[in-house]
Amino acid sequence: MVPSSQDSDRRYSFDEASAMLPWLRRVVGDMVRLAAVIGVRRPLLEGLSKSISSPNLLWFSEEVEASRAALNADSEQLRVYVSELSMAGIRVRNLGEGLLEIPGLRGGRGVVFSWCHGEPEIAYWREENEDPTLRRPWDPATRNRLSVSARPAIESS
Repeated sequence: MVPSSQDSDRRYSFDEASAMLPWLRRVVGDMVRLAAVIGVRRPLLEGLSKSISSPNLLWFSEEVEASRAALNADSEQLRVYVSELSMAGIRVRNLGEGLLEIPGLRGGRGVVFSWCHGEPEIAYWREENEDPTLRRPWDPATRNRLSVSARPAIESS
């Protein structure tokens, strides 16, 4: 399941959030790799940029400019990934780790599902108003309650 760009205010059921995992794994995997490359390349490039002012290294300036263009392209692609997630209502909490928060509903209350790149499934959550650094693992009973639809049940009389 790939969410549409109209989902920025959407709340997902646990099942809907779980159905997005193949897409999230692909996008977040690329994001994490790009963030790591940028994290290494940027300081090296800054150091090289300062060094090429030396007359002995002027021949190296074309390579530095090509590296700078590649860094800018990677940075732009990273912004595209974050924007794509944001349009689906998904927040990136930690870019380097690939930690995401997916807005959800549980019993009519706002909750946040938490998933991190490399985790096999969505296994953490928190109440919407709780500290964003909290990643509460759920017990099997909680997980069963989260697996029902995000829409409130209609009570019969």
